Amino acid sequence: MQKRPEPAEQRPIPLNFAATWTQFAQYNMYRRASDVGEIAFWQQNAAGYDLRVQRDPDSYRETLRVLQSLLRPDDTLLDVGAGSGRFALPLAQSVKQVTALDLSPDMLAILERRAAEKNIPNIQTLRGSWEDTPVETHDVVLAAWSLYRQRDILASLQKLINTTRRTLIIVDGDYAPARMTTRHTNA
Repeated sequence: MQKRPEPAEQRPIPLNFAATWTQFAQYNMYRRASDVGEIAFWQQNAAGYDLRVQRDPDSYRETLRVLQSLLRPDDTLLDVGAGSGRFALPLAQSVKQVTALDLSPDMLAILERRAAEKNIPNIQTLRGSWEDTPVETHDVVLAAWSLYRQRDILASLQKLINTTRRTLIIVDGDYAPARMTTRHTNA
């Protein structure tokens, strides 16, 4: 038996991802759509950032394990939106060279201090926005929770692809607490 096609009014409306992304970027609930606003935000929040990202250490360790499994000792790694180095620092042990790109000088200062403290010599920091900073190709490109402020997501994704020699890794998602409380009522 053949299935009858759905009437046009019952079909889902296709989503224009790029337009939806642009609307989101313009809305920018954190009011830091500009580079100046983003830099100011991280100037105030860089020092406490790592405490907040360690809410789920098991998830972090699993993510790090998967990332390490994708790397080779002779690889060059570009960490887009490297922040304070939550991935750049441990991954530097698995590759030849890491380039850590971030817009925030405060986040990069933390990364550089930690690299010096841990005697990790193979991390080069690069300050700038992903959209505007020229970068060389790398074997592996990582963008972990860093695409949220890209105004032109399609151009940003194409740049990620063009900058990658072998493996492109995008890590993203919404934060969801490990334990959620729900309340049920019988009506």
